[in-house]
Amino acid sequence: MFLRKIADSKLFKQTFAYTIVNILDKAIPFLIIPILTRIISKEGIGYYTLYQTLFNILIPFLTLSIDSAILVNYYKHSKEAFAKYFSTGIYLSLAIYIIGLTAGFIFSSSLSILFGLPIAWVQITMVIVLLQFLSQLRKNLWRVKREPVKYGYYSVPLTLTKNILGLLLVFYTDLGWKGIILGHFIAQLFFSVYALITFINEEFLKKQFINGYIKDMLKFGGPISIHRIGAWLSGALNKILLNTIIGVAATGSYGVAATFGVIVTVIGDAVTKAYVPFLYEKLKEFNEKTAIQLVKLIYGYYGFYIIITFIIFIIGYYGVGIIFGQQYLDTKEFILPIILAAMINALYKIHVDFISFTKKTYMIAGTTITSGILNIFVAFQLISTYGIIGAAYSALIIQFFTYIVIFYISNKQFKLPWGYFLYKLKY
Repeated sequence: MFLRKIADSKLFKQTFAYTIVNILDKAIPFLIIPILTRIISKEGIGYYTLYQTLFNILIPFLTLSIDSAILVNYYKHSKEAFAKYFSTGIYLSLAIYIIGLTAGFIFSSSLSILFGLPIAWVQITMVIVLLQFLSQLRKNLWRVKREPVKYGYYSVPLTLTKNILGLLLVFYTDLGWKGIILGHFIAQLFFSVYALITFINEEFLKKQFINGYIKDMLKFGGPISIHRIGAWLSGALNKILLNTIIGVAATGSYGVAATFGVIVTVIGDAVTKAYVPFLYEKLKEFNEKTAIQLVKLIYGYYGFYIIITFIIFIIGYYGVGIIFGQQYLDTKEFILPIILAAMINALYKIHVDFISFTKKTYMIAGTTITSGILNIFVAFQLISTYGIIGAAYSALIIQFFTYIVIFYISNKQFKLPWGYFLYKLKY
């Protein structure tokens, strides 16, 4: 009866819809990577991994996570007021981006040395960040409006286009790994233009810039950006250290193994996309009844993640050679800690949104930046001593530390009856 009630719920249906979209989103590059690993060297895969690492760290610097502030405030304003908030966010983001882009171009040679990528491709990556920001904002609006079908019709074709284009450029030009990035650039350009057109058509984008909203956006988005930087230091930094200490081929091997962790992350993101609107609605009227509902839901998610993680580990451990090629059989040694780190990160996301709702994002930022700084020392020591497997275990250690701290903080903000099921069994 309880399971049927869950299956018939709107939340379950939306979670299922987002899960399908996210699986398709990530299945496309996942299916393409085995082709790339057979036509591009380990070094080439390493460079592509470094591009992704650079891209992820540029996002918080060039956007200041204004999109997150816009997402949260959809529930706190009337349609007219939200349109003004949205417009202010777009214009503020463009201003921040221009400043960041100028600084990035000035220091692009330093970034090139740090990330091991040619200067021109560092600069192209900066432009892709803005294009991706507009696409993400478009998808976020469909999320909060609970329109998973529209979300899917935009997200899946975007992913398909950029990956197919990249693959064609790899096949029919001598660009190698650079062709993948160029494919991403072209696709993001067309889809971001479409996103802007829809913003205008839906009357979200107006010729208004409200100064009073700026402080709120920066107060919320600034700590989120610090949080993202900390998250990057907690995991992605390991790839830079691998490239520096061991070499770009080692980065390629780690990137391939991390693909299995990405699958867990994808499923976790799908759950979060449906879970967050439901959570925020419950927290608006938080009481004993809603607290019990949330505990039941969270325990269900925990069980779900554990099962998924086990399945993906079995597939990864026994199938990595078949999927990516025999040259990647050595990744078996560190697939488990990478997948476990991804699972713990998914569990962490369940609890971090309690804190996001309170707008006390400085708590999230403080935790993740502390974890990130700690990882600099842990990862360097473990990679220097144990090689690639050290990078995987440092990610696991840091993710677990972050999860424990965030769980504690979130429970301070909203006390949940975690012993509810034990209490029911006892009585």
